[in-house]
Amino acid sequence: MSDAPITWIAREPPAGNPSAKVRLHRAPALSTLVRRASDEDTIVVPSSRLPALCEAAVKRGEFEEFRPRVLVVGEPDAASVSAVRRELFVGRLFDASPFVQLPREELDAALTAPDVADRFVAAAIDPVTGWLLLVRGDLRTLRVPLASLEPGRDGTRPELDALRLTDFGHTVALGEWEAASDALLYEHDPAFRRALRAKRNATERSLGASIRRLRLQRRLRQTDFRPSLGARELGRIERGEIRRPHASTLSTIATRLGVSVHELADF
Repeated sequence: MSDAPITWIAREPPAGNPSAKVRLHRAPALSTLVRRASDEDTIVVPSSRLPALCEAAVKRGEFEEFRPRVLVVGEPDAASVSAVRRELFVGRLFDASPFVQLPREELDAALTAPDVADRFVAAAIDPVTGWLLLVRGDLRTLRVPLASLEPGRDGTRPELDALRLTDFGHTVALGEWEAASDALLYEHDPAFRRALRAKRNATERSLGASIRRLRLQRRLRQTDFRPSLGARELGRIERGEIRRPHASTLSTIATRLGVSVHELADF
């Protein structure tokens, strides 16, 4: 670990720009790093190099400006971590201990992936509070109640003392028990759930989804189809629970939406 290089993952231009590109720089000069790294970037620092990075920023007087996300690989010296967190990274530093990390050979690929925020690069279990703490690729955290980790269909139960991350951050494993990252995010992150639902609504081509999209475009509620059609029945149609509505029902929907029956599936 002592000879491991620092990795600088830069977003050019910043991540909010749809044309942003991710560039990975291995073993960059520290003077260049502290001068050019932005708060959109991620720096992967072996624990042995943490003091040198801090010293380089001090020499340039970059304490206020240098605020990228920093992931420390390995177990850094406690005193160095305390000083760096207080003076330099202002809470952005992620202390590796007692966290389990994604294997180093998978870490760079996970941090440069387009779906970096949907992958987990580190995790820890706190049996006292009953939480599984997961660190995402953008270094935001997700807290998952241990009580919500139900046995698998084959009866496999989570082993709290066998935590590991695999599949480039897409899988959380507790012994033989495994959970996909997107499943955990869907259940415990409302923003992720809303975004996924919006994506599904935009791409799904079923009749029910098309009717729902058109209804929302018309700014109508499900109750606006009464008394000819109840909100409950319309909801079942939109969710695909009723795959072949009666012709009279489709006619009612089409009339209210201002299209022909044949156009209902085109939205």
